[in-house]
Amino acid sequence: MSEAELQQLQVLCEAMYCGNKEEQNQAHTILLPLVSNVGNVSKLKNILGSTTHVHTLIFTTSGLLQLITNEWNKIENNEKEELKEFVISYLYNKGVELLNLSSNILGNFVRLYVRIVKLSWLENTNYALITKQVEYFLNSVTSHWIIGLYIYAALIEDMHPQCGVNSAKSRRCAISFRDYVLKDIFKVGIETLEEFVKGSIRIELRVEENRLLMKVLELIYNSLSFDFMGTMINDESSDENISLMIPQSWDIFNEKNIPKLFFDMYEICMSEVDDIRNCCGKYCIRSLILLGSLRKTFFSNEKQKIRYMNEFLGGINKIIEKKIGLHDEDCFHELCRLIGKIDTSIRLQELSTYSNFLSWCNNIYLFTMDGMKNWKYLCNSKHYLLGIWSNMLNIIPPKIIKEINSKTDEKELLNDVMNNKNFFIKKNNSISNSFNTNNDIDNKYLIICDYIYNITIVFINSRLELAKYICETGDSCEMENPLYNDVLRSEQLELISNLCKLQYNFIGGKILSIFYELKNNHENNLINKSVFIEQTTWLVFIISSIISTSAISNMKFANSDNFKINSELCFLVFSLMEQTNKSSEVFEYLEFAYLNCLELFKKVYINGKKNNNFLKEMRSIASRIISASGNNNSITNSSNNNVNASGNNFSGSSLISSKNDEENNDPLIDLIISKILFNLNNRLEYDQIIKRSLDLFHDLVSGMNIVCLEDKTPKLIVFARLLLKNEKILKLLHSRDTKFLEVSKYYKYRTNYYLILTKLLFMEQNTNSLSFEEYISPINNLLECIKREIDINGKDIILKNNAIKLSFIGALRDLRGICMACNNVETYNMFFNFFINSHPLEDNKMNILTSLVEIIWDTYEICVPFLKFMCEFVYNKSQRITFPKSSPNGILLFKVVSNILIIISNNLLQKDKFCDIYKEKYKIISLLLNMFNNCLNGDFVNFAIFDLYNDDILNNSLNLALNMCLVIPTNDLLSYIKHLKPYFSFLDLVTKNFFQRILNLEFRLIADIIHNVKEGLCSFDYTVSMTCCSILDNIVTYIFTNRKSSSEQGQIIKNFLENQPQALKEVLNLMFHLILGGNFGSTWSMSQPLLGLILLDAQGYFKIQEQLISQQSEEKKQKLRHSFCKLMDHIDSNLASNNRENFTRNLYTFAQEIRNILI
Repeated sequence: MSEAELQQLQVLCEAMYCGNKEEQNQAHTILLPLVSNVGNVSKLKNILGSTTHVHTLIFTTSGLLQLITNEWNKIENNEKEELKEFVISYLYNKGVELLNLSSNILGNFVRLYVRIVKLSWLENTNYALITKQVEYFLNSVTSHWIIGLYIYAALIEDMHPQCGVNSAKSRRCAISFRDYVLKDIFKVGIETLEEFVKGSIRIELRVEENRLLMKVLELIYNSLSFDFMGTMINDESSDENISLMIPQSWDIFNEKNIPKLFFDMYEICMSEVDDIRNCCGKYCIRSLILLGSLRKTFFSNEKQKIRYMNEFLGGINKIIEKKIGLHDEDCFHELCRLIGKIDTSIRLQELSTYSNFLSWCNNIYLFTMDGMKNWKYLCNSKHYLLGIWSNMLNIIPPKIIKEINSKTDEKELLNDVMNNKNFFIKKNNSISNSFNTNNDIDNKYLIICDYIYNITIVFINSRLELAKYICETGDSCEMENPLYNDVLRSEQLELISNLCKLQYNFIGGKILSIFYELKNNHENNLINKSVFIEQTTWLVFIISSIISTSAISNMKFANSDNFKINSELCFLVFSLMEQTNKSSEVFEYLEFAYLNCLELFKKVYINGKKNNNFLKEMRSIASRIISASGNNNSITNSSNNNVNASGNNFSGSSLISSKNDEENNDPLIDLIISKILFNLNNRLEYDQIIKRSLDLFHDLVSGMNIVCLEDKTPKLIVFARLLLKNEKILKLLHSRDTKFLEVSKYYKYRTNYYLILTKLLFMEQNTNSLSFEEYISPINNLLECIKREIDINGKDIILKNNAIKLSFIGALRDLRGICMACNNVETYNMFFNFFINSHPLEDNKMNILTSLVEIIWDTYEICVPFLKFMCEFVYNKSQRITFPKSSPNGILLFKVVSNILIIISNNLLQKDKFCDIYKEKYKIISLLLNMFNNCLNGDFVNFAIFDLYNDDILNNSLNLALNMCLVIPTNDLLSYIKHLKPYFSFLDLVTKNFFQRILNLEFRLIADIIHNVKEGLCSFDYTVSMTCCSILDNIVTYIFTNRKSSSEQGQIIKNFLENQPQALKEVLNLMFHLILGGNFGSTWSMSQPLLGLILLDAQGYFKIQEQLISQQSEEKKQKLRHSFCKLMDHIDSNLASNNRENFTRNLYTFAQEIRNILI
């Protein structure tokens, strides 16, 4: 390149990085060809050697990096070697200047060098060369030392195995790099760090010393972060759970005290007021987090393992005791992560045998308590600390737990709670004080139990303090409220529930005490109402989590007294719920808490049916609430009366029935159902309350469980059968009157509501208490009323009268819900007979609906629920649509669907303008195709009968369905591909069963269909791509089978192949690119159409083969040609099943081989 050309290049690079938008675009257009042509590698290298212009260096190094990454296989070997030698020489000779001038430019050169090393790794087995080249830097001046460490750190980062097209080669490179080089690089980093800790490294310029330390720590961190197993898991969230899989050959871990080295370096860094040193300290603790996850099997010597873990315990103790760096938020967070790393039960079990374990626990306890009390500080860091205490439960021997539970005086506990005595201060907050420490029980476990209890109570109190703070600060509060975040709330409740397992009675009693104190404060105006509600909501969520996930009925260390405290907590929630129902105010998240509690309580209640003590206590809850409600007593009074009753802690116990609970109206189920129905009738302003109430209702109806009774007898509990013993449910089945049905915005929930009720109805059919005709009569009457209105006022009344319109929409949603519950032949026929066969054909319910199609097709809010109902009505799930052989019902059903399709599609295809093309056009097309697909695939009609009797209904509906497919532009199809899946499903059915209809289309339209299917092959939606393979297989098989036929179809196929030769060639070309790129999930699915495409166009296949071979370097051409030859080994020119199987096997082998050659 001449001097003038170089100056022009520098001007363009300056404009590209510093010019205005127009200048940047112009420079980009001119410069792009320079870094896109593989023949310019030497030219770009020469530019680097000829200029010192900053922006030219940035452009050239970035362009070279991208060019060699994309076109490595096309670069000659001598060019690769020359480029690598040039870059390493440039770094040695000019790297120091770049280090002082711009670290970004230096980084570009380093990344370019390590990328060359990576791409050539498997081509050159001289792995020691890289370390020899970097040694020149490490043995030179400080600046070169820094650059050498920079190269190592960048190399490790780049050598990480990556997912994608070249993942196989990337993994092989990474494993080879790990085996031959990584250990030596890590050793260099550790030895350099040792020198820093000893104080042996002293550099005159403080900046250079800090740079060197930073690069050392970055190098070590990258080494420890390396994907040693080549799993290619790049999700950062997985870092908390993975183990550090260092090879056994890394004996440096046995020779040196590596954890101590990092703890010492952390202390040195954090003792200085220097931002860079503090940043180095953070790198130290992050490396310790990785070291803390070292695989348990690494140390073969138990003594070495103990030494290693003791270094962690001692280092953490020292940081906490001296508060080293804990003023820094990042360091505080990373220390929490480090502590959380030691949280598996096996690791804790091992640690508990160490001499300094108890002192470590004490420090962690103090650190945790301090963190919990300062809950405003780094809220997201505390769960690491709570997690380790949650797992600490696993190391406590069962005998300790039983001993603790046996010391619980349940009656005294509950009396103290109800009389507002501080039971917990009286016990000195110490369970260990209740025991004689001279007995066989190990005192350290009792101390840990104390720690867990205190941490649990403080954490619960911190949630209440947080609620108060958020209420009082209002909109000015910058903290996220975890109560309103489902994920955060669930995580915190799970931790609380685990922590409560150990001392359930004590903590349950404490929660009761907290509530009654909270209630008294509210009644005495010591706190405002918003704080009271917010804190009460937290308590209800906490109670629901501990009574469910503690699984009190299954808890291995539970005793009968546990059920009493559990029943008190349940009674508290149910009583609060009853009182809230009477209030005119609605608190949305408190209602969510109630529903959450009911959902979790249902699981506990079902599991608890194996325990008589549990059942007694649970049943007493309902009678107490009914008694309190009837006497208008407060929660506290009702509780006091029951707890202090002479001779019995719970007055409701005497009301327990001796009969089996499934033979009676279970009062607990009655409470759950009452709350659901109350919400559906009275919480009409809150969409989510209605939705969650219906979700709970559906869960109740669908739930079943197998429990083992006390005599070990298994018993199936079907909750729906329990519901059918409830008077409210039976009344609901007869009336279905709930106020939310009258609110138009909740019409979207009507389908789910009627699905629930109809499931119950069909389960009750054996009792014959309510017939299907009686159940569906309200909908029948409504449809009859609509029909009368239409007869009197005309069909337009359905659009003009809003009340009639809404009633009709509601009826359609109700019918869909009923039909969804018909899961077998018997129930479906009941619905079918009502809908079609119960009246003369001209007057049946289906005729009422189809008569309105011409009116409603253009009204989205009516047409969509109508078509959704029809999709469900003709959906043959579980083969429920099965008619007698002499029945015409299958044909009748198909003709109804076809008429609907014809009317709507004719109108839709004639409409030109759409306000919302998705809603008004594509959504309707999708539903029409889905309805038609269900019919075509339903196997309840023989389609040959229509041609036999010259009935055009099938031809007309198929043609219109095809026309709807053809009016969707490719761009729109790809934009709405998730919602237009029925498009591909229909094409699959029609190409498989009715291909002659495809041949009736114009050739350009057939080519358009093939083009759209080709685009669908590239979809990220697995279902769509698999369906497209099936469509192409249908097309190719039909064309291949009939291409030489003398029939009319054979002639059409010949003409199509001559008129549209590129249609199938493009598919063949795309399929090979997908296979070679490894971007397709199923080789079998791809092989089915590919064989036919190759046999149809052998010349096109040969061209693709030659094109791919010609793009490769000389040494790879022969290998690639050999793989192509093997692809067609033992393949005949037919599509017989055995020939297809042979091709599938060959294709799988071919794909593996060719990827290894090309990468």
